[in-house]
Amino acid sequence: MALAAPSEENTQGIDKSISDKKAASETARGDMDNFQDALAALITEYQEEYSLLQEKEDAVARKERELNSLVEQQIYYQRLLDQLNVFTYRDGDIYFFEVVLGTRSFKDLLTRLEYLVKLNQRQADILRSTKRLKDLVRDHRDTLRDEKEQQRRVLTALESKQVEIQNLLERQQELIGTLDQDLKNLEEEKVETAKRKAELAARAVTARERSDASWPEGLEINLVFPVPAAYASTYINDWAFARAGNPAGHQGTDIFGIKGTPLLAVADGVISDEFGNSRVGGYRLHIIDNQGVDYYYAHLNNDTPGTDDGQGGAITAFAPGIAPGVRVRAGQVIGYIGDSGDAEPTPPHLHFGISVGGDWVPPFLYLQTATYY
Repeated sequence: MALAAPSEENTQGIDKSISDKKAASETARGDMDNFQDALAALITEYQEEYSLLQEKEDAVARKERELNSLVEQQIYYQRLLDQLNVFTYRDGDIYFFEVVLGTRSFKDLLTRLEYLVKLNQRQADILRSTKRLKDLVRDHRDTLRDEKEQQRRVLTALESKQVEIQNLLERQQELIGTLDQDLKNLEEEKVETAKRKAELAARAVTARERSDASWPEGLEINLVFPVPAAYASTYINDWAFARAGNPAGHQGTDIFGIKGTPLLAVADGVISDEFGNSRVGGYRLHIIDNQGVDYYYAHLNNDTPGTDDGQGGAITAFAPGIAPGVRVRAGQVIGYIGDSGDAEPTPPHLHFGISVGGDWVPPFLYLQTATYY
């Protein structure tokens, strides 16, 4: 039986369907761009305010140390004053008459009177020091109260932004699920992406040559992006942002995502012995690639699903089979985004670091040129 040729009406319907599909895809892409712009702006605000919070925490800790020192000095001088009061007074009467009547000669009298004068001067000095210290303690307490109030306001703003970031990421995740994957393979987009990657790669090489003259000859860093393309994530260039207790600042890039999002190996390599749980990095791992480059993943998930209980342990942080000495392939799932370690007050994210020859290098440009799986 011969098949009938498609009618003009059918052809127009197919063309219209394709046209509608492309229009919907372009709208979705516009929405995605808007999401990314909004997330980038929000993450920038968050990171700046988080840096401010770290500075406030340092300031509060410093003021508390100064206040404790002043209080100790105040206690010391108050004890001296109390001792002088006990020595000089008895039931409210000064020992003056005992000093005068107990003299054996005029010279002895002068010596005793001189002693009384010095004693009174010493007492006056201690009184002034005690008053000055009381004023300093009061001023430091007022300053510390103001610093803590500023710290509280910044923390409140950060908590609000955490919710905004997570809401935007979840909405972006929903939008990703609606995109037609076939339209992502349009030749125009591929050409534009390749052009952009080439430009960014050139910038990365230039930045590397400018910042590190000792870069090993022949070393090239080409990454798989650590978060799969099917999952919402966002990041900015937050290298060297302020971090409490670290003069060098932030030594990596934070990639924000939904808790439990899979994390991929960025390169072929071996899981190093520096593995497991720590106070700062939480559940973390290192991949050492075939060139000796160290890729650091920190703050992996430690919560049981749907909670923030911190009770999940390694089973919620690492993918099955991931352990020291295990060889992994680029693109392989190795763990999951979380907020373990000192990231507990922040939105879930991956702290991603790159170390070459023992020195941390900025990951941002390498992430921008990375291949998405």
